[in-house]
Amino acid sequence: MEAHSGNPLYLSVSFIASLQQDSGLIFLICFLLFLSFVIAGSEVAFFSLSYKDIQVLKTKRHIPLQRIVKLLEDPKKLLTSMLIANSFINICIILIANILIDHFFIFDNFSIPGMEFIIKVVAVTLLLLFFGEILPKVMATQNNIRFAQDFGFIIQVVYIIFSKPSGLLVKYTNKIEKKLEQKRVDEMNDKSQKIQNLMILGEK
Repeated sequence: MEAHSGNPLYLSVSFIASLQQDSGLIFLICFLLFLSFVIAGSEVAFFSLSYKDIQVLKTKRHIPLQRIVKLLEDPKKLLTSMLIANSFINICIILIANILIDHFFIFDNFSIPGMEFIIKVVAVTLLLLFFGEILPKVMATQNNIRFAQDFGFIIQVVYIIFSKPSGLLVKYTNKIEKKLEQKRVDEMNDKSQKIQNLMILGEK
């Protein structure tokens, strides 16, 4: 095994064998990257639509455009569904990318401590940054309605799948917001009462 480790032909054959063995994982990570691309871009596309854009879309009879309007009827739940789905997808991408890097690279040859960790972090970060942040958000910003129209069906499926957990999160978030708002109102009333008391004492 060691005698062949530096042979280019052996390395080429080994790489092709690994590629065939991991073809399922490669297909899966490509599919997940596509979903991450769609969700990240749709987050920008849907929530950058102005009130005027939405009113115009309501007058259209085209089904994909009507889908955009329908999904935006509950924006908090839609955004939460997207965030949950994208977080789950990104975790899966990180795990699969870690497995693939282990299969394609032999880190025993590196004498620098922590090189394996550095390579994995840099590779996965660049992958997620480009396909899950920069590229989709730039495209969605340039043409938000077209992006939302093209990928609205996928977002609708995401919304349906994650509607229950997102609904619970939105429910508890609203409760927390109400409690914080009530606390702020109580504090304002308390301060107002103290000021009134001070003014009464000053008049006396």
